[in-house]
Amino acid sequence: MKKRVGYFFLSLILFCNAAFAKITASVNGDVIGVGEKLVLSITSDEDISVRPDLSVLKNLFNVTSTSVSNQTYIYNGQVTNEITWQFTLLPLKKGKIIIEPISVGAQKTNPVEITVTDGTVQNEKQDYQTSEPLYKLETQVLSPKKAPFIQQQINYAVRFVDDGQVQIEGLSFDNTEDFIITQIGKPKTQRTSDGKRMITFSYALFAQKSGMLDLPTAHLQGFLYEKPDMDSFFHGGFFNIKMPSVFGVQEPLTITSETKQINILPVPKEYTSEWWMPADDVSLSASFVDLLPTLHVGDVFKRQIVLKAVGLSGKQLPEPETFSNNDLKKYEEQPVTETSTDGSNVIGELKISDVYIPQKAGMITFPKMKVNWFDVKTGQIKEAVLDEQTLIVKPNLYLKESKEDMKALPEQKENVKNEAIDKSELNQYLFTTAAFLLGMFFCYMLLKPKKNEIKKARTISEKDIFSKNKKNDFRSLRDKLILWTKTHYPDKVVSNLRDVANIFDDADLRKHLDELSNMLYAENKEKYFDLKGFKKAFKKAVKKKRISEKQRQTPIPPLYS
Repeated sequence: MKKRVGYFFLSLILFCNAAFAKITASVNGDVIGVGEKLVLSITSDEDISVRPDLSVLKNLFNVTSTSVSNQTYIYNGQVTNEITWQFTLLPLKKGKIIIEPISVGAQKTNPVEITVTDGTVQNEKQDYQTSEPLYKLETQVLSPKKAPFIQQQINYAVRFVDDGQVQIEGLSFDNTEDFIITQIGKPKTQRTSDGKRMITFSYALFAQKSGMLDLPTAHLQGFLYEKPDMDSFFHGGFFNIKMPSVFGVQEPLTITSETKQINILPVPKEYTSEWWMPADDVSLSASFVDLLPTLHVGDVFKRQIVLKAVGLSGKQLPEPETFSNNDLKKYEEQPVTETSTDGSNVIGELKISDVYIPQKAGMITFPKMKVNWFDVKTGQIKEAVLDEQTLIVKPNLYLKESKEDMKALPEQKENVKNEAIDKSELNQYLFTTAAFLLGMFFCYMLLKPKKNEIKKARTISEKDIFSKNKKNDFRSLRDKLILWTKTHYPDKVVSNLRDVANIFDDADLRKHLDELSNMLYAENKEKYFDLKGFKKAFKKAVKKKRISEKQRQTPIPPLYS
């Protein structure tokens, strides 16, 4: 029993010694000059599948080439495997540099210390074999030519030059805490005069503070497919055979650009606006969405304002305050920012949408809006201006509050006449409205379904309007109500709740439909809307409508019976 335990522990010790390979690191010279290349060799006394982790070389060296060799020795009947990686390094700084232990799987190499001097040093160890294609990574500020302002767009180019062997996996940056980095377009590839491949990556930088800043340092990650090392057979005698490696190996590659600085100017003292906007161009525009040709009290419409800037991202744009007063219920939607490029400039957009419901008849004037910005081309402070816009709201005869406004309507009309409204703009508006209505009429006539098609489209009953309806899902209730009305009255144009109210011409139902329209954007939906009352009013109006239609279809009774 004791012998078996002894054999077990002896086998375990031998297995552990075999499991951990010996990993060593060495260089071809411990003193090199600036601009000279250093060869780092990492050797394992066993052929292992993992590759060295070169992350410790980051910011210290550019890895300009790699090679790998696998060797098998047979000596006196004993087989020995060995693998060696060789990396050609170009130092990025002078002075004493310590290469920390490099991980190869679970093992680590010994640290290596070198010294980089100003002069040129001839290394004694020149017996290494490695291919050395040209790898070069450089950065350049393309514009502006003068010192840029804080948050101004800086066009930044990263160029990689090689002989076409490198397979690029990605590009990353250091020193990014002071900059917002946005890629502009796709990388461009071209050939240099000496036949090399040059790939240009274009970026836009936005500095977040002023002063002398380190530009983002670029790191290019990639790999090479190295050819196998084919040494001769029978090297060192018949019983000392050096076997060649058979397959090529994918070797990692990391190249780092030099660190450069840039001077960032602060906001000019004469710029006193709350928001700092350095740009090439800024514009403001506004449009109405879902606006009816005739606007009544209780109708719903949306106004969207778009702030657009060339030379700024969407996240850099300020959110201006929009119009509101007591005569309008206002519901603000979440602002939307977008960032795009035109190949050389970043273009940012901010879209602000507000939903309004007029509470009083009369004139609504959205005042002029101004946003200050700094023109980086001329150095002048400018304004993006949005002209005022006016809407006329008519009373809603089916709302109690709107009936009271009828008394003041003549006076309001007189005020409207006194406004200086440009006739050409009014005529253009009327012409556009008439053309739109005419186009809608022709579209309706062309797309009007036939009777047999209408019968097929009747897929919703009166009961389905209120069944399977989630609590406070007023949009679903509206859609079902409009669909039911379309299928039962195909000769009518039904596109909104107002059209439904006009078909039934019932005051009680119209009141509930106006409340439903308001509840589509109301914050507290349980407090104001009476769903049971609405259901009752709807059924009553439908019954009344059917009786009326039946009476119209009844023939005239004979004079004598």
